Amino acid sequence: MIVKINASEIVEETAFNEAIDKLVSLMHDGTIEEFKVYDVEDIDNINNTYTKHTVALYNNEDKAGEPVRTVTIEIYGEEDNQTIEIHLGE
Repeated sequence: MIVKINASEIVEETAFNEAIDKLVSLMHDGTIEEFKVYDVEDIDNINNTYTKHTVALYNNEDKAGEPVRTVTIEIYGEEDNQTIEIHLGE
């Protein structure tokens, strides 16, 4: 499943923060598993207009064990006109 957030919907200071807020919202409505913390495992900054973050979601504060889910957050476009895609996996 892919969740897309268009530039007109971004209200947070950064697109990454907007993506994390969306993940919290999806958790609260039961779309994804409950998580307490996240860990950015990898960042690919392809150029100034595309960034890909691999983010692990954990249900415990110390990030022990396997994450409950790993997602990919892609942010692309110019800073004032970005689009966010959150790839939730299976």
